[in-house]
Amino acid sequence: MDFLSQKFNQIGINSNNIQLKLFENYYNFLIEYNKKINLTAITNKNEIFIKHFIDSLTISRFLQNSCKLIDVGSGAGFPGVPLKISNPDIELTLVESSKKKCEFLKDLSNILKIKFDVINNRAEILSKDLNYREKFDICVSRAVANLRILAELCIPFIKINGIFIAMKGPSFEAEFENSIDIIQKLGCKINKIEQILLPENYGIRYLIFIQKIKSTPKIYPRSFSQIKKFSD
Repeated sequence: MDFLSQKFNQIGINSNNIQLKLFENYYNFLIEYNKKINLTAITNKNEIFIKHFIDSLTISRFLQNSCKLIDVGSGAGFPGVPLKISNPDIELTLVESSKKKCEFLKDLSNILKIKFDVINNRAEILSKDLNYREKFDICVSRAVANLRILAELCIPFIKINGIFIAMKGPSFEAEFENSIDIIQKLGCKINKIEQILLPENYGIRYLIFIQKIKSTPKIYPRSFSQIKKFSD
């Protein structure tokens, strides 16, 4: 836990012993469950701490207390669950299309004794539901999809003045330029781009902040086949 605490300090994250223990338990459960289904290709402890936990927490300082946050394409819980551990007051919803991964996330909630909602659905379907459409302060996604695709899947979830934070690697510029028009059509503008250097020379992360300035037109999101067709 000393390793994790040290790395938290390097990126300006304060943590207590309870939170550090939760991350330790998260790691142990992830590795054990990973033997049953493929949740992560990374199994080295320090790499998981940095590439999954620390990477997720690069968003932490931008969150407000008690904000409603939705994580789209959550997979094994990144970045949503680490953010909930670090910021217990946030109201967290995880959206994941894989039923098996949703079962893991529900079990994880019980193991860690942390409350968050897990929804087994596709984002382009769920965001048509008025119980979820434009109901969140922040949407985050660490999914590997092109930014143009992610924007259409994620932006419908956020309120006016809400923020979509896309987590991207160093090669994001080309897809960023190709996404500006759809971001505007979805009722948003680019707020800022933050560059984050991960500890131990594990590379650079870019956080793209996209702010909603008006309601997203009802035609969005389109079906996934349409979204992908216009993103190739």
